[in-house]
This record gives sequence, C-alpha cells and structure tokens, in this order.
Amino acid sequence: ARAASLTNVFWFVAIFSVFFGGWISDKLQVRKTVSIFGAITTGVMLIILSLLPSDTSETLLIIIWGLSGITTGFIYPAWCALLSENAESISSFGVGRAFAISGIFSAIGGVFLNLGLPVIVENWGWSSWMLTAGIFCFAVAFFVAFGRGPWWVPQSKSKV
Repeated sequence: ARAASLTNVFWFVAIFSVFFGGWISDKLQVRKTVSIFGAITTGVMLIILSLLPSDTSETLLIIIWGLSGITTGFIYPAWCALLSENAESISSFGVGRAFAISGIFSAIGGVFLNLGLPVIVENWGWSSWMLTAGIFCFAVAFFVAFGRGPWWVPQSKSKV
C-alpha cells in the first residue's frame, strides 16, 4: 500500500508538467523535440526504476518518480499538437480522423496493457514491467521522429 501511494507523486507532478510541456511546445514550436525529450527521459527514468534494488529508500523512489512525472508531461501535449498539425497538412478534415484513429489504437493498447501487465508481473516481476515500459517510451520517441515539423526553433522564433 505504501509503494502504491508513492505513485501519487508521479501523477501529482505530471498534472502540472503537462501544462508546462504544452506551453514549451507551443512557445518553441518544436513538437518533435519536446515530445522526444519527454519520451526518452521518461524511458530512462523507468529503466532506472527497473534496475533499483528492492531495499531502495523511499526518498530516492520519490525523487525518481517525481522526475519521471515531470518528463512524462512533455510527451502528450507536444504529441497532440504534432498529430493535429500533421493531419491538417494532409487534409483539413484529417484532424478528427487522426484523433479517432489514435483513440482506437489507445483503446487497443489499453486492452493489451490490462492483459499483458499481470502476465509480465506474475512471471518476471515489477522490474520487468518497468523495463518494458521504458523500452516502449523509446519506441514512442522513434515513431514521433517521423512526424513533420522542425527539430529546432525556427529562425523567426529564435529572434523573439
């Protein structure tokens, strides 16, 4: 129960980080870079968590969970903006379709998560699950890299 309550740190910090990550993404107009930064750093945090011994102090767990909550907040808002901008560049009607398709894949992913998580944890433990989640964060970074849009702050924005 105590370990589960530590996850509250993650969610509390992530709530605020989502707004900050979205603001950075909008301010700099570099959706891919912001989202990939969040995905890679979150993946690193999850892999670190998977490698920690079972007697790790609560303080260290809180710090790592907090940092992963901060970095997670950079993924979603930038990804949403990237998805909508890429879909709109194809068709102005494409944004709704893109988010509908994304919603379908999210639901399918939720089914696999709810079916796969217990199997992985039962057979290999929580550290294997954290490692798996970290690896999937790197997969997010890989796929986001294929989105259209600048990697660096556009020249017109850097002079502001």
